[in-house]
Amino acid sequence: MCLNCGCGMWDDDMGKKGNITLTKLAEAAIAEKMGGKDTMEHMKEAANQISPEELDKKIEQVKSRG
Repeated sequence: MCLNCGCGMWDDDMGKKGNITLTKLAEAAIAEKMGGKDTMEHMKEAANQISPEELDKKIEQVKSRG
């Protein structure tokens, strides 16, 4: 899935370049010379630390960039 939409197809961006895919996650891991375990642990930690309200605020900031 685009990891953010919930469809279960991890490597399908649904035709939207901004969606997060398994390939993008792998590219991020490679960029930091990390393996899957460390990458997933860091992503889980980040997801647990970022509040929905903080993400909503960032969404609005990004939208306003147009």
